[in-house]
Formats: sequence, C-alpha cells, structure tokens
Amino acid sequence: MNINEIKYDIKVAFDRLDESEYQELYNYNYTLDYDEEFLAEEIKPNLRGDLKERVELCTDAVKSYEKFMKHDLETRQCVIFKTYQGNSELAACLSLLQLIVRNGKLDLHVFTRSQNYNNNFDYDNQTYMMVLQYVLGFINQDIEVGKIHVHVTSLHRYC
Repeated sequence: MNINEIKYDIKVAFDRLDESEYQELYNYNYTLDYDEEFLAEEIKPNLRGDLKERVELCTDAVKSYEKFMKHDLETRQCVIFKTYQGNSELAACLSLLQLIVRNGKLDLHVFTRSQNYNNNFDYDNQTYMMVLQYVLGFINQDIEVGKIHVHVTSLHRYC
C-alpha cells in the first residue's frame, strides 16, 4: 500500500473509536510500499532527537549489514535494536528493525513500541524508506527494493 492508503485506513480505524481526547490503535500492522516521491518530501522532525535517531538508524543498519548480510544475504541476523536516548535500559519508540532479503528483494520489518500519529507518522515512515534505500546502496548484487512491514504496538493520537 502507499502511504496515503495507509493513512486513510488509519483515519477510518480512529474514526471507529469513541471521541475521547486520546485515541489508541493497539497492535496496528501495515505494509508500506517504497515511494521515491514521498521520500523526496521535506518532512521536518517533531523533536531534535528524531533527526539524530534517523541518522543512527541508517548508520546502525549499515553496520548490521556489514556484520551479517554482506557475507550471507539470506540471513535473518540483520537486526537493529534501538534503546531510548539517554537511557539504554529502555526500548526506543522505534525499537527494532530487521532487514531481510528474500526472492531478490530487500524488505524491512519495523517494530514500533509507541508512535504519535499526529506528530511522527510521516517522518517515521520516511525514515523507514531511508533505511531501506541506504542499505540497498551498499549491496553489491542485483537486489531490488522490497516492502516495509510495520507493527506499531501503540499508535495513538490526541484529538
């Protein structure tokens, strides 16, 4: 699905909830298509830490690629676990990413602990695309861009 289709589905899901000030979609899953136009949009980070996190995710993904996938593209070991900035004992909101090559395509699996739909959704999805694009640039084989599979434990918004 493209980003606009996913956003529409999320809007419908939120609209089904009561009209309280805080709404949450629990264990929300979607599969996102890589989209160069969306990737090229200028989406500003909500917090200064978001930009730092984006850079770290791209850097950590390449480090994991170099350690695991460079030697075995079919591995399932290319996993990036992020901790909360300032407290390494807590999982970050974008807590785990896994890169995996199957059938000649590089897919990204994202496990998000918590995401504010109003403030971070577009930025985070653009970040996922950047990670996929960045790692794909390091693969010296004929591998195509795949899908981004996202699980959000708590997708929430304040009305």
